[in-house]
Amino acid sequence: MKKSIILFTLLLLIKFVAIAQNITLSIENAAITNDGTDDYYEMDVYIETDADYIQGSGQFFLNYNEAAFGSNIFASGGITYERPLTSILGSQTVGVDNYNTFVVNDNITSRVSYLWQQFWSSGAIGADNITSVPVLLVHVKMKMIDVGASTDVCFDDFSHPAFDDQFFTACGPTTFAGADCFNYPGTQILDYQPDCSGAGTTGTCGGGDNIWDGSSWSKGSSPTLTENVFINGNYDTASASIDACTLVVDNNSTLTVSANTYVNVDYAITVELGSTLNILNNGSLVQIDEAVDAINNGSISVERITPLLTDDDFSIMGSPMSAETRDDVYGAAALVRYHDTNLFSPHTQVTADDPDAENFADQEGDNWINHTGAITVGEGYLVKPFANNSGSSGNFTTNYTIGTLNEGVLKFTTIYNNIGTTEENQNASPNILANPYASAIDADSLITNNSVVDAIYYWEHISAPNPTYPGYNNSANYDMGDISMYNLSGGIAAANNGGGAQASNQFIPSGQGFGIKANAVEEVEFNNAMRVKDQNDGYRNNETIDRLYVKVSNETYGLKSSFLVAFTENATNGYDRNYDAKRLATPVSLYSLNSERELGIQGIPVFNEDQIIPLGFSTKVEELQEYNISIGSIEGELLSQATVYLKDNLLNTVTNLSEIDYSFTANVGHQTNRFVIVFSNEILGTNEVSLESISLYPNPAQSILTISSPLAAITSVEVFDLRGRKVSATNSNYQNSYQLDVTKLKSAVYFVKIDTEKGTITKRIIKE
Repeated sequence: MKKSIILFTLLLLIKFVAIAQNITLSIENAAITNDGTDDYYEMDVYIETDADYIQGSGQFFLNYNEAAFGSNIFASGGITYERPLTSILGSQTVGVDNYNTFVVNDNITSRVSYLWQQFWSSGAIGADNITSVPVLLVHVKMKMIDVGASTDVCFDDFSHPAFDDQFFTACGPTTFAGADCFNYPGTQILDYQPDCSGAGTTGTCGGGDNIWDGSSWSKGSSPTLTENVFINGNYDTASASIDACTLVVDNNSTLTVSANTYVNVDYAITVELGSTLNILNNGSLVQIDEAVDAINNGSISVERITPLLTDDDFSIMGSPMSAETRDDVYGAAALVRYHDTNLFSPHTQVTADDPDAENFADQEGDNWINHTGAITVGEGYLVKPFANNSGSSGNFTTNYTIGTLNEGVLKFTTIYNNIGTTEENQNASPNILANPYASAIDADSLITNNSVVDAIYYWEHISAPNPTYPGYNNSANYDMGDISMYNLSGGIAAANNGGGAQASNQFIPSGQGFGIKANAVEEVEFNNAMRVKDQNDGYRNNETIDRLYVKVSNETYGLKSSFLVAFTENATNGYDRNYDAKRLATPVSLYSLNSERELGIQGIPVFNEDQIIPLGFSTKVEELQEYNISIGSIEGELLSQATVYLKDNLLNTVTNLSEIDYSFTANVGHQTNRFVIVFSNEILGTNEVSLESISLYPNPAQSILTISSPLAAITSVEVFDLRGRKVSATNSNYQNSYQLDVTKLKSAVYFVKIDTEKGTITKRIIKE
């Protein structure tokens, strides 16, 4: 086979005229992939030139790292060349390839060649298919034997100058008789220039090299995102964070990323043999491009330290390294468990007591299982550092060291339990995930880019189960009062932590575990675009927008709960899955009401003082107890200038919560229409509040208009046009929510008259 290639090449050299013309091959879209069994390095080969021509026959050579691909990838059959129809070598004329006789060959290790022959004449191929604009030549797929080794793929332009990387203009008349080089000789193009910058090990960097020698930068100043950075002496980012196009740690050096600092790299990171990359607790390592490498030929360590924990406490944690194991990183922990969603069934008593609440209590208590072996990237694990009743306490330190840094697109396959209605399925499908990177990620980006994620739940063991208060409790389940949650409206703290705004936030730190309730059978995707350079320091913080946190507490049993109302133009008056979240089934709960849902987080359009927010209250305490309602916190300029009033519909009282707390008594049960929050100092009558709380959405409407009346049952609905003519009427059988079909109405403005058990109100709608 080799003889035929050489003969063909020699014939080309004898027959064709050679000219000097710059032609460039480049590597683009390089990525490491896996087909479920083997790892592959895939890349697109692009071609361009400074003088347009039609591509004829050709050949190029690739050099590669034997450690990554083996000693002879040609002999092992570990390389294929794929020719999409959009590529030059995959193009066709009348359904037949323009190029054929594709040959892969070489006779030395660490190098492979690819040769093709022109089949149709130049006229059949078309004019000037190679120009100054890069175009796809062919797609290369190389099987890897060590995914952790450096790929180092590049075009060979020096080993055999007489034969390497040959390109010829197309030859032959403008007929379909096939290639005819006798009548019209092709031309060999010289001045070949390789470009391997897109191969994933270097990146496309135009700023040159900036080298740290242990005392100073070679360019005299800290590097930028355009420069290739080489750490050739010990460096600590405590002196200054680093931005780089590519990063290489070499010369037996140590790069330390200290707390509250960062290393931010556009393309590849390489830690060479004998060198070390240490990312300390709360330090951040970010890679920007999605198709890049994190090559660990030396030593990489990512440190994470938990807050102070006691023998009752645990954390949900995950690995920022690619090949970590339970025994290596969590070996000192008393208990490590993974969550099996297949074994989760919502606790029937919780469902019966709180049918409209989010339920994380498992009926059998068998959904958390002792874990051994490898740590799955993107999965969260329950890690309990100390044995029960040991009296131990302290911070638990983990050092992730095995494999290399997780980077690029990573996917976690969720489990979805299909047991009944859509809401029942979602309630039965908790999945436990973890941030897989050595930096924080933006939870808003995670939610926005994954339709399977509505909200994020942080699960912390703040307190041991409390069996002393009257009513429901099951010590076999973890306390739902220890769960905080976050969605695009914001976050609220776990009930047992006092509620408020500080326990969950927009940024998920490195290795932090969290839960979701999957709403479909889909994967959750993590990617580099979600990563941020900061916000990696303590698991909790919050941004400032218009938010109101209100909490309720019981001093006797130490019970607490809170809810959040967020004012954002992205929310509607209806139910928005990324801005509204059902409340948790905690022993005591204060929540807002919308669309017959009991919400722990509610998103509402931009704040105004005329808004009315109906509240519900629930307690599992059977005896008569005193409860206290207060403002947890207020965020945002508009809300900070407003006064918050709480109206008790049962006692017909109004309290200025901006000045004093409100106390009341209750025993076990649900009171879904007792309280209302208003922002006007006018004391509204009970019926007026009930009517003003009625909302219509969407408005304008095209087909279905939902009428929500949380404080008064709807008895009938009538629609009138602008001339006062009744166009429709219906009875609603005393429902709190009614869906009005406006499909048959013409596009115009209408008035909807809504009769309730507490009075009548008329609202305007627009039919689109």
